[in-house]
Amino acid sequence: MLKIIKCLRSGLVVSTITAISMGISAGPVFAQEDDDKEDKEASSREVLVDCDKGQTVTQTLVQFANDTKPLEITIKGNCANNEDEVQIERRQVDLVGDEENPGTIPDMLVDGGRQVGIGDNLTLDGNLAIGDGSVEVVSETGDITINGEIFVDSQSLLAIYIEPSDDDEDSNGELGGDEEPSGGTITVNGRIWVVNHSLLAVQRGGGDGMVILNGTEDFYNDIIVSLQSSIDITNTSVGNISLERDSHAAFNGNVTAKDGYGNNTISCDSESRVWGDTGELNVYDPVTFIYCKGD
Repeated sequence: MLKIIKCLRSGLVVSTITAISMGISAGPVFAQEDDDKEDKEASSREVLVDCDKGQTVTQTLVQFANDTKPLEITIKGNCANNEDEVQIERRQVDLVGDEENPGTIPDMLVDGGRQVGIGDNLTLDGNLAIGDGSVEVVSETGDITINGEIFVDSQSLLAIYIEPSDDDEDSNGELGGDEEPSGGTITVNGRIWVVNHSLLAVQRGGGDGMVILNGTEDFYNDIIVSLQSSIDITNTSVGNISLERDSHAAFNGNVTAKDGYGNNTISCDSESRVWGDTGELNVYDPVTFIYCKGD
């Protein structure tokens, strides 16, 4: 299972104070105790799906639809050739790719599923849609690529995170160990929509890993945040961001502008605000040209 507790400890999900200031729910989305996590991992179910032999992720999800154990599915080969969409409605499902023959899946829909993970050595060769659910995209050692658009809707959470290895941390859980850093590259090649009281949290937690939100080749709107939604971004390469209808953005650490089209701007209406260090990004109101950063 992916390391949810470490993400919380390192500050991936916004703090209670930040959440209140950004106008979102401060309740812990992935809250659970270490002991509970260890008990669940001990009884988790691990399944290999070999797409090159005609197997599909959907078959496995149907087979274990009513199973209460956490389910980890290792995907080998290209499942995009075998099925049109992977739909997840249950809790605690992790999808990871095979180390020797990395996995590929088509469009993915998370409909009400909580604690869904996308892990190392996996390519999503279509869109990712999340409705009333929570998804973690976490790289520990391998690369993860999403080639389509991402839709985060209806009080949902998408967390994108580079996981440092245990060797990268000292006894207090801080980065700075003597071993070589870990982490692959997480790349999103499509536009991202965060709407209707939803949250996108992005953090490169340590190691050599990178998070790159490429967006599209359009002049505007690589990331659209609307209807009282929020983004929290740390140590990430991003492009153009649009904040609309009482939405908010918090930036921390090294936020860099992506290479490509557009002016790498954060535009916002009069109801929306930006906090923190926006790095190389320009912030303005496209209508009034009023500086829209918070106090």
